[in-house]
Amino acid sequence: MKKLNVVVIRALGEEYLQQIRTVSPDIKIVDASPYFFLDPPTENPAFKDKLDAVLAQADIICGFWPPREVISRAPNVKWIHSMLAGIDRPEWAEVMRSPVLVTNSIGIHGTQISELVFELMLMLIKQAHFCFKMQQEKKWAPFFPKLLHEKTVGIVGLGNIGKELARLAKAFGMRVIATRR
Repeated sequence: MKKLNVVVIRALGEEYLQQIRTVSPDIKIVDASPYFFLDPPTENPAFKDKLDAVLAQADIICGFWPPREVISRAPNVKWIHSMLAGIDRPEWAEVMRSPVLVTNSIGIHGTQISELVFELMLMLIKQAHFCFKMQQEKKWAPFFPKLLHEKTVGIVGLGNIGKELARLAKAFGMRVIATRR
């Protein structure tokens, strides 16, 4: 049986790659993430030929955004999976017009992203930057950080992430104002 070539275009880490490999011995994973810049997530021109060779053999592609002109560069691709929830961006237009199966990761980011947002809210309200600076300078000055309790949080977009953020905010005794489409 022919191996199924899965091309991963975003670094997942060896643990996750191994989990994919355990699905079937007929899966061959090619980690093409070194061929991309991370910020912004774009192809590294120095590796164009290597990436083209990998894409030419791809049956499945997994990453955040598809590579430019992916349909012509990956003629055997049958399935492209985005690790993002939203695939309604211009980068996806070519793929969405093609017969390639497209899936996304809607619904899995709620906890991670809302906890990150809450972490940042706490860092700001508790003046973590000020505390860190005092610690580095080996100084201590009294200060009085504010509370999130009884503050108002505005959430634009009440999808999976927004709903989880609202739940956490309510647990902290915050007032929640939210909008959705």
